[in-house]
Amino acid sequence: MAARERTDPTTAGNAAHRLRELQGLFGAMRFSKAFTGLERICSPQSLAAMMQAESAGHSETTAKLLSPCLLALGTIPAPAETGTPGPGPGPGQGQGPSYPPIPPGPPMAGRPGPGSFPPPGFQPGQPGQHPGQHPGQPGQQGQPGMPRQPGPPGAQASGPTPRPPARKPVAVSVELPTTADAIFVTPAVAVGISRQQPDARAATVAALGRTARITLTDIPVFIEESAPQTTSPTPAQRQASPFGAHPATFRGETPPFALAADLGIGWHRAVAWWVDIQSDADLAAGRFDFSRLDAQLAGLPPGMQVMLTIMLPTRLRQDQGGGAPGRPAPLAVKADGNWTLGPPPAAYDAFVKALVNRYGKHPPAGIPRVSCWQFENELDLSRARSDAAGYAALLTRTATLIKAVDPKAMVLIGGVSGEDFSRNFEAYYQPVLRLLAGKGFDAFDIHFFGRAGDYRELAALYGQTRQALDAAGFARTPIWMTETGTYSGAPAAPPGLPPQSEEEQAAELVRRAVYALGLGIPKVFWAMVREGFQHQNHLFDHIGLTTDPRVTPQAPPGQPKAAYAAYKLLCAKLAGLDPRPTRLSLGPDVYAYRFTGPGGRSVIVAWADPRPEAR
Repeated sequence: MAARERTDPTTAGNAAHRLRELQGLFGAMRFSKAFTGLERICSPQSLAAMMQAESAGHSETTAKLLSPCLLALGTIPAPAETGTPGPGPGPGQGQGPSYPPIPPGPPMAGRPGPGSFPPPGFQPGQPGQHPGQHPGQPGQQGQPGMPRQPGPPGAQASGPTPRPPARKPVAVSVELPTTADAIFVTPAVAVGISRQQPDARAATVAALGRTARITLTDIPVFIEESAPQTTSPTPAQRQASPFGAHPATFRGETPPFALAADLGIGWHRAVAWWVDIQSDADLAAGRFDFSRLDAQLAGLPPGMQVMLTIMLPTRLRQDQGGGAPGRPAPLAVKADGNWTLGPPPAAYDAFVKALVNRYGKHPPAGIPRVSCWQFENELDLSRARSDAAGYAALLTRTATLIKAVDPKAMVLIGGVSGEDFSRNFEAYYQPVLRLLAGKGFDAFDIHFFGRAGDYRELAALYGQTRQALDAAGFARTPIWMTETGTYSGAPAAPPGLPPQSEEEQAAELVRRAVYALGLGIPKVFWAMVREGFQHQNHLFDHIGLTTDPRVTPQAPPGQPKAAYAAYKLLCAKLAGLDPRPTRLSLGPDVYAYRFTGPGGRSVIVAWADPRPEAR
């Protein structure tokens, strides 16, 4: 970073990206304990000042503060690289494979993917236990994989949440052409929040001379020319919905998927762990136990679809020790593994065929057919990320097995985490894309987390991905986003995140979803429906749509947040409409997207953002 700063200094145009890199470095050094001296060169107070300047839109000030810190990084001695296990309380140590502690990335990096590593308490090959539960507990639903970096010790939420800084007022007046006598404008962020009936009051604006004048702020609004629609999506509309959740339920939800049914989302991202379905004892005998996965997938609302991610931890040779299946071996911090299977390849083939036969061809009663599969989660954060040939071969093998059973099934490649997106995508995904040469998967996947207002960074990520896919023979392959989110409250990790209100989280949910659809991303899944991930006061503890008192003090369990009502309203407003909007030209500081549907019905989602476009 210091060498780059000397040859390519920070400017107002790249300051935001480089500030996120510095945040990630703070977290990495604190967690690994392998570096010293960073905070003497760039103090937390300096980092906070940069964050405040960037939040206020003063990118030139950010660049002036940031550049000296980046240059000074060159004076910090690097630790000696060893093959010893990573220091600190690495996830899963002593209970399954001890994965290397991968440092947190910038706020936009996607951590809660199902492919990170086995959840806490997960014993490889232990029969009767579902990933995500503690030993001895019955199988629970909806537990995603774990973040790469827990918050600092003792960073549990306690006391009142710090108040977010006051937002700078935004107001942009626009003239909207219309053929109606009046239009109806509904704020996306509700005034009163109720799970049963969000308060989404529409204002009527008269059209004079076939033009309606409205004032837009950074809070999105829904604009309709006919009577506002707020009814929940029908099963058919839910099935065509672009919106989902990762996952769409949570541990202990009764009944399962109650929040998903109320929200009106159309997708649930779930996980199929090979080691959970086929224990070590069952592996030799060729037996499968689908009871826990059956329980996870039962009870979805009518029309809701499942995306099932196939996970291999403890079944790769790198995860085994002494040749014994399921026995963890020490892992080095550096990524030096490969995608060679530990069990015989024929056993893997049998597992995939049995899995797809059960859920993709002949699902049990009460379980929807799975037509969308994913192989692994975040390649760029896996230990075997440098083994492009191994991943390409195993992905191709898996896709071939899936389509042999269900030719109409869709297969996704493991998603890009978002951590140092440009570099990691180029280093770890583009080699795989070149090897696959247009074959092996049907949709790409990107993950995107961060602060409110970061939504426009998606354009660069999408553009880089689209260009590489097109060049590698995947010109017609869509790009999904199966993990995204921003937070409310004041997470302690990654360091440097400013407090955000529920209203800011809710507005960003709508902006991010609509902006992604406008780019051409057909599926957007929020993570998660309930707060509380590891209860370490991390970003991922705060992105849920309903409250957990251990994360949001003084809040009752399960209280819908402003983002919950916003997501429910978004699903209702766009139900039955084409998820591919048309961008309207209403001014340089305005983002407006028109969604259309049968009978000439249309909805415009619009907001103002006067910040300069990111370069």
